[in-house]
Amino acid sequence: MCELTEKIRREHLNWVCRRLEALEKIEAKLLEMRKLATYAASRTLSETESAQVQEWIDILQAEVTAMDKSTAWGERDSLAH
Repeated sequence: MCELTEKIRREHLNWVCRRLEALEKIEAKLLEMRKLATYAASRTLSETESAQVQEWIDILQAEVTAMDKSTAWGERDSLAH
C-alpha cells in the first residue's frame, strides 16, 4: 500500500512539473497575443495586415489550447473551464 501511495505521489509531482512548464509557455503565448492585439489596435492596418495579425493570434490561441489540454489533469483543470 505504501509503495502505491508513493507511486501516486510521484505521478502527481511529475504532473505538477509538466503543468508548471506548460503554464509558463502558455503565459508567454498569451503575452504575445496581447502585444499583437495592442499593435493592431494602435495602428491603422490594411485588410491584409489585419488578417495576418488575426492569423497569428489564432495560431497562438490554438497552441495555448493544445498545451492546456495536453497537460490538464482532468476536465475541471483546464484553463477553459
